This record gives sequence, structure tokens and C-alpha cells, in this order.
Amino acid sequence: MEQIETEIQKTKQMLEELEKQKLATTNELDSDLLLEEIVNLESNLQNLEEIRNNLLQWNEYVKQCEHDFVLDLIDIDPDRSKVIKYCKHCLFTKDD
Repeated sequence: MEQIETEIQKTKQMLEELEKQKLATTNELDSDLLLEEIVNLESNLQNLEEIRNNLLQWNEYVKQCEHDFVLDLIDIDPDRSKVIKYCKHCLFTKDD
């Protein structure tokens, strides 16, 4: 979650800088390129905020889950396997 918050802040800062540059430019081509970049960053920002909201909802779901843990054996490679413990409802993996 911390990484997403950091990316959101970086994207907001970049947007602010680009908007300042766009206001300061007199060249139409530069202005168009800056506008295109601003639109792309705004789209990225929306995606990041959506991911953050989804993660918050998922975290809330996992907190409220009445976990029912099961053990399972997963293949790590053709010669090795590992036992994992996870909730059969929310898929939360528990390290023991």
C-alpha cells in the first residue's frame, strides 16, 4: 500500500510541474505535447487511485473474514514442493 501512496504522490507532483510548464510555454507544439502528457498522467493517477481503493476494500474484507485455513502442497519447481496454509474463503496466506 505504501508503494501505491508514494506513486500517487509522485504522479500528482509531476502533474503540477507539467501544468506549470504548459502555462509557461508559448510554443503550440510544446503545449500540445505537454497536454498529451498531462492527460496520460491523469489517467495513470486514476488507475493508481482505483488500485488503492481496491486494496483498501480487499484489506477490509480479509479483516472481517472468518478464516478457515487449509493446508495445501504447491509445486515450486519440478523437484520441490512447499506446504502453504491459506483461508479457503478469502485466500489469505498464513506463514507459520
